[in-house]
Amino acid sequence: MNRFFALLLGSALALGAAGCSDDPELMEEASGKPAPDFVLPDLDGQPWQLSQARGQVLLINFWATWCAPCRREMPALARLHETLAGENFQVVGIHVGPSAEIKRFLVETPVGFPILIDAELALEDWNVPMLPATFLIDAEGHARYWAVGEREWDSPEAIEFFSAALN
Repeated sequence: MNRFFALLLGSALALGAAGCSDDPELMEEASGKPAPDFVLPDLDGQPWQLSQARGQVLLINFWATWCAPCRREMPALARLHETLAGENFQVVGIHVGPSAEIKRFLVETPVGFPILIDAELALEDWNVPMLPATFLIDAEGHARYWAVGEREWDSPEAIEFFSAALN
């Protein structure tokens, strides 16, 4: 649980710093190394494994209901997912920490992509510094880009960026 509090504190401190940047780059280049595989339950308790999604480009978003920027960007992620549906592209949300409020939030803000639950912070090897944190995983399972903080995921620039990543 210490990792949870560190993530909470880091996210809270970064909220102030996030306001200092007028126009953050959509995503930065990542290592290109294979993304750490995982198995996490979805909202129905069914296991979802990263390696079973090979062949698809994935936008993995780490978020939490207590994180205001996470809540604000969720509708844009849903619109991005809908816009690129059928293009071998999938958004995957990973809720970090206790999950008591997830279903209520998703009733208010429905999404059409999988929501997984990392209640025990099992994905420590992803090195998520704060929330929201988002990773673009290529069809071979390699981490190509990453972003920390809120983004306009459905902006024309973002759609163009992800469309190019699919080619």
